[in-house]
Amino acid sequence: MSLSKLIAAEPSQTQAYEEYYADKNKLFVDTNGSTIVEPCERSLLSFPEQRGKGEAHVSLAPDGTMFVAVAAAVGDGGSAVRSSQKLFLSRDGGHTWSRREMDLPGGQELMGFAALNDGSLLATEGGNLSGKRNCFHVNLSTDRGATWGKISTVFAHEPFENIYGMLVNQLRDGTLLMAAKWYNLQEEAPDLPDWPHHILRSSDGGKTWEGGPPADRKADQLGPGVSMPGMGGTFSCCTAGHILELDNGRLLIALRYQNAGRYAEWFQAKAEAWGGKTNNRDPDEIFKHVFLADSDDQGRTWTGLRPLVDDHGKPLLGYGECRGQLAQLPNGAIILAHDKRYPYEQIETRAKMSLDGGKTWLPRTYHLLGGNGYASSAVLQDGTVVTVAGSTKLDNKAQAIEPWQTKVIRWKPTTATSG
Repeated sequence: MSLSKLIAAEPSQTQAYEEYYADKNKLFVDTNGSTIVEPCERSLLSFPEQRGKGEAHVSLAPDGTMFVAVAAAVGDGGSAVRSSQKLFLSRDGGHTWSRREMDLPGGQELMGFAALNDGSLLATEGGNLSGKRNCFHVNLSTDRGATWGKISTVFAHEPFENIYGMLVNQLRDGTLLMAAKWYNLQEEAPDLPDWPHHILRSSDGGKTWEGGPPADRKADQLGPGVSMPGMGGTFSCCTAGHILELDNGRLLIALRYQNAGRYAEWFQAKAEAWGGKTNNRDPDEIFKHVFLADSDDQGRTWTGLRPLVDDHGKPLLGYGECRGQLAQLPNGAIILAHDKRYPYEQIETRAKMSLDGGKTWLPRTYHLLGGNGYASSAVLQDGTVVTVAGSTKLDNKAQAIEPWQTKVIRWKPTTATSG
C-alpha cells in the first residue's frame, strides 16, 4: 500500500469496543472507515497484589533482557497513596516473564525506571502525591533489580514547595534525561507558573542533576506555547514528557498538554486549530491531549509545541488522549502508544504511527489493550513491538469492575514497510 493512500482523514471507530479485544491474538486497526486485522499476542502479567491503575515502564538492557517496572498506586482527593509495584524480566522477547519484588530504599512510590547502557537499572521514587513531596530519590541496581541503593536526591527549590520526578530516558552517549515538574499545593501563589515542567539532565549516571525553573520567574512573564526559561524548560500546561532520540540526533518529546484557566482566551482561540474541545464553555476543559515538541541540543531547550496532525494539518487525537510514550522501529517509523480514557467504560490503550520523524501521522488507530492504564513500549531487532499497560475495565463512573491487572501485547506493525 502506498504512503499516499495511508495518509488521509482520521478514521472513525469501525467496531464495537468489545469486539476489538474479543480475540487476544487479533489486533484491529481502523483506517479510513475500514478495519485491518493483524496478528498479535496478548498476555497477562502475574501481579495479583496490584491495587490501582497500572503504569508500565518498559526498557531493554544491552544483553536483550527486557525489564518492565509496573507501579500501581491508588488514592487521591487528599487520601494517602498506597503503592504496589513489581519488576518483571523476560529473556525471550516478552513471551514469558519472571518477576521479583521492587523494594526501593525509601519505601515510596515508583515514578521512573530505565535499563541503562551499562546494564544497570535506575529507578526514581517519590512520596505521597496528595501530601508534601519536597524531593525525590534516584536509585541504582547493579544486580538486575535484586537490590537497590540511593545515589542522589533532587529537592524542590523556592518558591516551589514540591517536585515530582517522572519518566527517565538515556541517550546513546550516556546522558540521562528525566522529566520533572515543580508545584505548590497552596492557593496563595497565583503569580507562579502553573506546574513548570523541565527535563533534568545528568552526565554522571544520575549522581548529579541540572536544569529546572529559575526562582524569580513570574507567571505573567510566560504564556501558553512559550518555552519555559531555565535549562530543559518545556511549556506551560505540559507534564509527563517522554523522550525519543531519533537517528539524526534530534529529540522528539511526547507531552501531556492540559490547559489551565489562566490562559482561557488563548486556549479557546486555539481550540479548533489544535483539536481542542470547542463545545464546552469551561476553559479548563479544552485541551487534554498528547502534544509533541523537538530539541536539537539534547533536551536543553525545546521548540515546536504542536498536536499530532496528518499531512493536511488536521489534529488526530481527541480530548482525553493525553499520556503518550514513543518508540522507533528499525526502519525509522515512530510509534506513539497512548491512553484513550473517555468514555470510561471504553477506556483503552491505542497507538499511532509516523513515517517522517513525527511531523505527520498516519490515519490509522491501533487498538492495543482494553482497560485503564499507562503504556510503555520496547522494540525488538526484528521490528516486533512489546507494549505493556494497565488493562482494567471501568464502569461509567471510572470504578474498576474487575480485578486490577496489567497486560502485554506483542505486535509487529506492517504499515511501516508497505509504503
